Amino acid sequence: MTKFKLYLLLLSIFSGMSCSQDNPVIDVQSTLSNKQWILVSIKVNGQDVTKDFLDSCDLDNINVYAAGNILELHQGVIKCDALDPDILYSKWKLLGNDKFIEQDSVIYYLTHIDENNLILGFSDFEENIKYRRF
Repeated sequence: MTKFKLYLLLLSIFSGMSCSQDNPVIDVQSTLSNKQWILVSIKVNGQDVTKDFLDSCDLDNINVYAAGNILELHQGVIKCDALDPDILYSKWKLLGNDKFIEQDSVIYYLTHIDENNLILGFSDFEENIKYRRF
């Protein structure tokens, strides 16, 4: 076997191995659903602007993507208004072969999801909202 053929054989073997390890198939619905997600950051052009958009009372809120496409926003320990209910409800759904998520009529790119991290993007990925599993 020539060196070139050996190189191609090894390249195809390692390419197949790396694809199977780097791109595992994720069931977005089950990875996202019925878990508690807490906001980590909001970034615009790489800059963390979380505190520019949210008050400290918002930072302990937890999102749960519940059954029936109900989005539960648990207010956390610190409420912005003492009269607010403990849980606010809205709708969510996956779109476009699970590449997008719609929350409260706003559509986000589902830029990353795994068992512990969720990143929602908007405006061509220059901005994103990162959550981690709580």
